[in-house]
Amino acid sequence: MLSEIVDLLASTRTDCAMFVCYIIRQYMEGGDIGRTMDGQTPDELRASMVKMFLNDPVRGVRVLGRV
Repeated sequence: MLSEIVDLLASTRTDCAMFVCYIIRQYMEGGDIGRTMDGQTPDELRASMVKMFLNDPVRGVRVLGRV
């Protein structure tokens, strides 16, 4: 499955950082690493990860009073 993602990256030349973040998130949550990124586009995945960072109940920006 990882080789398919690498092939997809090479063919689309999109922001590979989002794919790396997706793989890390799936690994940490014990989820499957699928080629469809849970049905999200790279922009949607980026937005959901920003929301996760902002709203983290322990280390989020809102918790620390920075927003």
